[in-house]
Amino acid sequence: MKVSILIPVYNAEKYLEECIVSALNQTYPDIEIIAVNDGSTDGSISILEKYSDQIRIVNKTQGGVASARNAGIKIATGEWIKLLDNDDVLYPNAIAEMLISAGTIAFEDKILYSNVDYIDASGKVIGHLIEPNYNGLDDFDRNTILLDHNIGIPSTWLIHKSVIEHCGLFDEITEHDDYEYHLRACLLHHCQFHLVEKKTVKYRFHAQQFTWQVMRKFQNQDVIVDTILAKLDEDQQKKYRLALQRLRANRSVFEKTAHWIKPILKYMPIKLEIRLRTIYLQIAEYKKSKHDRNFL
Repeated sequence: MKVSILIPVYNAEKYLEECIVSALNQTYPDIEIIAVNDGSTDGSISILEKYSDQIRIVNKTQGGVASARNAGIKIATGEWIKLLDNDDVLYPNAIAEMLISAGTIAFEDKILYSNVDYIDASGKVIGHLIEPNYNGLDDFDRNTILLDHNIGIPSTWLIHKSVIEHCGLFDEITEHDDYEYHLRACLLHHCQFHLVEKKTVKYRFHAQQFTWQVMRKFQNQDVIVDTILAKLDEDQQKKYRLALQRLRANRSVFEKTAHWIKPILKYMPIKLEIRLRTIYLQIAEYKKSKHDRNFL
């Protein structure tokens, strides 16, 4: 089974070569690597050209990560689509490990994801993300968890092409296109996420960007949730909203995401850590009040 590795590239000269080399060094042989240059203005283009005999290069005007992913998907020839952000690094056995797991399940309409190691700017491992395993849950319970928070870092995703055929491409307007795709695939098209309990990716942690990213993510989350739920029938909407209210009442925002926050808090400057914890408290209060109003 051929795997197409998609790398969106925008001003990534600092880490791009390490990313490309990690894709080229996969032990699984049947791969193609598609790098989509999304209007870079730094040295990324020179790095891509250095590997032009080993990878496919697409040049386009800047349109964002979703647009770059879609451009790669449109020309991909693999049965599987592997996402990889331009500052992250694949372990050599990443593709092989995930395909071994895929062979144990009915993999059509599945998106596989995995655990990761966190690395700093120098590439040093600073923590680990061990994802909760929801494989045994029924679709409704797993979807309710997805409505509350996304699972799986996109660089770990391995998407069977049947998912793309049924769900379409990434939304180029939504800011958090990966989360929107999560919900659209699972709630509207009955696809499933399946955890591979291996660490397949080194995920680059940027402390200075992290707090802003978390804040923006949670600010937009409920808009995406409401948009997806509005496409379900009224009875399904009511069931999911009630289940979501119960889930949020039982766990704080920090508790629900602690598995990926706690391992890296100690690597944050103290001001950022305090800011992040404050944001979480504000988000928790907002979500509680919002859902209390919905059910008055």
